[in-house]
Amino acid sequence: MERLAIVGAGISGTPAGYYLQNQYDIHIYEQSNRVGGHANTIEVFEGDKSFFIDTAFVVFNKPNYPCLTQFFQDLNVETQKHIGGFNFYNLDLGIQFSSEEFDLNREEVEQNCNPDFLSLYDEANRFFTQCRNDFWEGKTRIPMKYYLDKNNFSQEFTDNFVMLMGSAVWSIPTDSLMDFPASTFISFFMTHDKGGLGGKSVEWETVTKGSSRYVEKVKSLLKRPIRTGEKVISIKRDKNQVIIKTATGEEVFDKVIIATHADQALQILEQPTDLERELLSSFKYHETAVTLHTDSAVMHPVRDTWKSWNYGQITRDEKNYTFVTYYSNMVHNFQAEKDYFVSLDTPPVELDQNKIIQVINYKHPEYDMNTLEAQKQLHKLNDTGPVYFSGTYFHIKKRGIDSYGFHESGIASALEIVNKLKQA
Repeated sequence: MERLAIVGAGISGTPAGYYLQNQYDIHIYEQSNRVGGHANTIEVFEGDKSFFIDTAFVVFNKPNYPCLTQFFQDLNVETQKHIGGFNFYNLDLGIQFSSEEFDLNREEVEQNCNPDFLSLYDEANRFFTQCRNDFWEGKTRIPMKYYLDKNNFSQEFTDNFVMLMGSAVWSIPTDSLMDFPASTFISFFMTHDKGGLGGKSVEWETVTKGSSRYVEKVKSLLKRPIRTGEKVISIKRDKNQVIIKTATGEEVFDKVIIATHADQALQILEQPTDLERELLSSFKYHETAVTLHTDSAVMHPVRDTWKSWNYGQITRDEKNYTFVTYYSNMVHNFQAEKDYFVSLDTPPVELDQNKIIQVINYKHPEYDMNTLEAQKQLHKLNDTGPVYFSGTYFHIKKRGIDSYGFHESGIASALEIVNKLKQA
């Protein structure tokens, strides 16, 4: 049986190991002491009760996550319906609106909503109608800023809708979002919902007791334990074999799958090919601080407006900050004495230190036109072997080069390699 090394135990590495373990002698390396990558659930306690809160990957839906859905079914992972809905608010200006307002028709908006919301409502509807047509006509493969300017969308709409929704979905700074490919932004909302993660046109689900449950399940079903806390220092090709170097020494494998971020893959490769260097170097990453806490200071002051996904804005020192806060009680549908929040890139609103449970740092790609261009050739990296690549930075082949950057693209890229290696 050939020896296969997998570097990285996230949404690409663990499915690859699970589905290939009957054909290969598999060794999975994970530099962290924790398995799962962005599947990271924190358990909190209230007396003799406990609650499970996701801090990165949270929701999925069956129509747009077919590979992930099948993986959960194969693992016999229990899932539950997610209560959707989003809330937008500006802590300075008092602007607030939610998904319910966007479900109204225009006459109902005129009768029931703040007049200031009407122009935003009209632009949002124009945006989602026009961008779908522009996408299919090939007019959206330009930076987001150019697309918005070219089509005369207002700064108010950019600040109070596009910025909030985009930074929430991709967890990147708003400055970077303006360099984001418009086609990738639009593709996500076309395949998911115009409400993004809080939309209602599809039935959203979460993993019961948190996404770490699927990680625990796949760990229990692997024939060989994952080698946690073992960082791969380098990967070197040697004729038809691959040499993996760690702090404990070197091991020889017949094949390797590098299931990490693109920049990490390039860093550990010895003598990368010109194509590997060109494509992998196209991806830059942003570190996001995620805070699990119980302080409602970052929420809209009117509690009845709170939704699963809360997109906020605040201005400090003439700079506009956007942020997203998950209201975890609603996201996971549990009843607790306290309100639990997961805030990404918390704004300059001072949190009560006694209410902070944990701060976790994650890295997310900052997509731009270079990453979109790289998608045209990215799958060529896996044409020959014995070194293969997978990760969320790959696009989903069935959807084209515009669709990448989430859990489904991570597992879909891994399954492409699984099918290739099973046929080898």
